[in-house]
Amino acid sequence: MDKKCLNLYVVEYKSARKLDFTNELQNLFKVTVISYDNGIKNRSFQAGIRKLTRPILYKGIIVPEKHNSYYNMSTKQDEYMFLKCISRHPMRTKFMLKALVDEALKRNMYSEVLSPENNEIISNAALFHDLGKIKIPPHILSKPGKLTQDEYEIIKTHTTIGENMILSFKNIFGYNDKQIQFISEIIYSHHERWDGSGYPQGIKGEKIPVSARLMAVADVYDAMTSKRIYKEAYSHKDTVKMISKSSGTHFDPQAVELFLALQDVFNDIALSYGD
Repeated sequence: MDKKCLNLYVVEYKSARKLDFTNELQNLFKVTVISYDNGIKNRSFQAGIRKLTRPILYKGIIVPEKHNSYYNMSTKQDEYMFLKCISRHPMRTKFMLKALVDEALKRNMYSEVLSPENNEIISNAALFHDLGKIKIPPHILSKPGKLTQDEYEIIKTHTTIGENMILSFKNIFGYNDKQIQFISEIIYSHHERWDGSGYPQGIKGEKIPVSARLMAVADVYDAMTSKRIYKEAYSHKDTVKMISKSSGTHFDPQAVELFLALQDVFNDIALSYGD
């Protein structure tokens, strides 16, 4: 089946106008950009979505984090594919992951998994890593204070939710397509830790997929250096120290080695695509 049979509707909003998601995702989907005005109210937004022509299989929507309240569409949820755009986080992590893969290829690292042909597929998969958060309650995602243990357990389910959503779209990408493999790995395992203390499975070391090990570094770097509703941004210098110190515990030591060689590249990406 042609992978482009999936229509991805991109909701464009003011703070992300500089991002060209269309170019990044055009090879995967038929992309339609919908202009979004931050002043639009909930009902108007929902009405606009309902007026969209129903594609043959699914609809996809990139929705900004600040509009979490708009997720509760009246249409059937299982007929939609959602990709959350948490500010510019997905695009930054895509570029960071690509830099890690490029450097690994130069050094002939992870050669059993990585190849020049896989580079773009793996880096594009970063755009989907938080897909499952679309089904996490907005009041938890946007909570300004510390999460309770119960709330944290709910947040953790975004990995399994996201993987289930992607696997349900397997026929769109092709049954044995590498694309679905890497997207699924990154969604499901990017919160696993090298020492086994991560989630959802608590697997450790080389049992964690290579793509997810590299994604973990990109995700944590960007999360730490970005301001969120519940925290201020850490400096690049402090973030580099933390990641370096976490080699062999949180992160694959080889992935950290790559990151340290690319730390200036990461900083440039963060600055170029800042929120």
